[in-house]
Amino acid sequence: MRVIITGGSGLIGRATTDLLASAGHEVVILSRKPDRLAALPHGARAQRWDAQTGEGWAELVNANTVIVNLAGESLFHWRWTKQHKKKIVESRLAAARAVVDAIRRSRRTPRLVIQASAVGYYGDRADEELTELSPAGEGFLADTCKQWEKAIPVAVPGRRVFARFGVVMSRAGGAFPKLLLNSRLGVGKIGPGQQWLPWVHIDDVASAIRFLMLNDIISGPFNIVAPDAVTSREFMRQLAKARHKPAPLPAPAFALRLGMGEMSHMLLDSQRVVPRKLLENEFDFRYDSLADALKALMS
Repeated sequence: MRVIITGGSGLIGRATTDLLASAGHEVVILSRKPDRLAALPHGARAQRWDAQTGEGWAELVNANTVIVNLAGESLFHWRWTKQHKKKIVESRLAAARAVVDAIRRSRRTPRLVIQASAVGYYGDRADEELTELSPAGEGFLADTCKQWEKAIPVAVPGRRVFARFGVVMSRAGGAFPKLLLNSRLGVGKIGPGQQWLPWVHIDDVASAIRFLMLNDIISGPFNIVAPDAVTSREFMRQLAKARHKPAPLPAPAFALRLGMGEMSHMLLDSQRVVPRKLLENEFDFRYDSLADALKALMS
């Protein structure tokens, strides 16, 4: 089938493109500068878009098309200034509006729209177990995710899935290189350490997207996290063990708030998220334990 990916040059987009192209799907990556994309795998190509409308790519949408909307300004910015927070929200809403515009221009119903979201949807929830039925939380990340999901309205025809990604573990980018650097600097506890860290290996993220594509009865929100829920302290302990090096130092919450400002919520908020719907639909995690995931990442 044809898979159109916005944000295809990002961490999740690259892994998903590689997996789907290798499985024989036609992958179209939307980019404002397609000529600057790195070499794409066989079966994948780039298509120009303006990240605002469906102009120039709406004709690609048909009944056998899946649209995976991953586009949005990176959250990894040293401090969330007012201007950067505005970019985070507006870039996500603009990309979602472009998807809606393309579907309406094409006058055809795609097979599926997968709209990216994040576990930030749930806010800071201490030890509460969070499933797809749990209500949204409060704060900037929760408000952003709520707007992000609502940007693909019910009025859009076809099946919709909202992929609430956890902390994606990859050596290629995202949070893991930063956590690894902290461990190498000796940090073994981030903030109180009791906050839950909903992690997931990048290979399982790409596989979950393919799984959602191919299962025609699946719809609604899905937590894309590993079933092995751990606290931040336990994550850092296992990371130090995988490195075979001690990491005894704390990174106090007040220091993180002072240095990172509002972005410190990404490290200090607690979200005990479980992938209930993936498990109920018998998705097979390749890395369902943190020890196995870290072993693969460190090998």
